[in-house]
Amino acid sequence: MTLSIIRGYALNNGTWRDAALAAAAQIFELARKGFVTIDLRKHTAATEVHLRRVGRPIDNLSPEEQYLMAALFAGGDTVTLDSIQKVRVAQRLMTIARRRLTAEGLISTLTPGRLRRRIYLAYWCVALVAGVVTAPLIHDADSFMVWLISIIVPWIVVWAFTSSFAEMNAVRQTPAGKRLVEPIFSIYAQCKYAPPDKLLDPRWLPYELLWGRPFLRVLSGGYDTRPQWWSGEWPQNRDGVRLVLRATFEQMVVSLNQGKAPDGWHIDHELEAKIRRNKDYYELFSGIGDDLGNASDGGSSDGNDGGHDGSGSDGGGDSGDSGGHG
Repeated sequence: MTLSIIRGYALNNGTWRDAALAAAAQIFELARKGFVTIDLRKHTAATEVHLRRVGRPIDNLSPEEQYLMAALFAGGDTVTLDSIQKVRVAQRLMTIARRRLTAEGLISTLTPGRLRRRIYLAYWCVALVAGVVTAPLIHDADSFMVWLISIIVPWIVVWAFTSSFAEMNAVRQTPAGKRLVEPIFSIYAQCKYAPPDKLLDPRWLPYELLWGRPFLRVLSGGYDTRPQWWSGEWPQNRDGVRLVLRATFEQMVVSLNQGKAPDGWHIDHELEAKIRRNKDYYELFSGIGDDLGNASDGGSSDGNDGGHDGSGSDGGGDSGDSGGHG
């Protein structure tokens, strides 16, 4: 089974918080596969990423990739991403990916955050019963301190243990999911921890942007010359290539992130209306559900997703490094 970038990222970690990092990497993968061309143009006070749709049918793309193409090119065959013009779809893409993975039995509906809250509830129920039963044994200040410590200390242990495993991932893989994610985790480990002089597969560029920054070791494996999917000028040295690709990736992250709204993740309803009017795109993934990305999907329901607006990615999104847990 072939995984799209964002689907593999969802299976490996799955946070809405870092969805914009995966969505930006997915654009590079679409470009590498010949569906999009990319160009970066820098002005005095702004950086613009220009994308152009290549006229290829997208029927064989995953629903996440189809939705991303639909969102990017809802207004035509070209789109500009900058500090003003944004296509806020990253968290909705993550929702699509997580729903598909859940439906296919690859991730559990019981996320680490929910499991942690259930453990907390169970502990305090037991502690309450134990406290009531042992309360008659309290006769003085010393016995009260022993009684209090017997409740508080176990709680600290439970809290520390559950916090550590719940923060690792936003999803719990099933046995089938663990088998499927092994190649993704292998790529993560090599992008993140391989020696700087190790040559990586040039096809891993999207993963290298997602997980391997700031080294971009993959570039030493085949990007000395301008790739076919890049439509603008190409730097003449590797340091220049690294700077251009990082700037392009980071601008995409800023432009794709939905951000937090009072009722969940910000949704661009005007963009959604454009997608729905374009039946060639929308009918391809309309069965996934019309409520994608609502507060019930994002919000703070899954532990470490809550309270993050994703804008930490604005400066390059090093929070993407949290995605490496198999």
